[in-house]
Amino acid sequence: MFQLNKYLEELPPAIMRMTLVIQECGFRVGELLSLKFDCLRQDNTGDWFIEYYNSKMKKEDVKPISFELAKAIQEQQ
Repeated sequence: MFQLNKYLEELPPAIMRMTLVIQECGFRVGELLSLKFDCLRQDNTGDWFIEYYNSKMKKEDVKPISFELAKAIQEQQ
């Protein structure tokens, strides 16, 4: 992980953002690839969440994420 993060900025932007999502959310690759375009949600206090299909539980789920990750996802969108 240290080596990957050391060179994260040298990866193509899309790959770097996918790596950040996997690291912070603990997604499987399939979960990452099945994210909807409008996967971000923000509550009325300003906290960010990501909606995804939890393949292990076979249901839609929501996970809190950092402001930095929300910004990276918005840049990709």
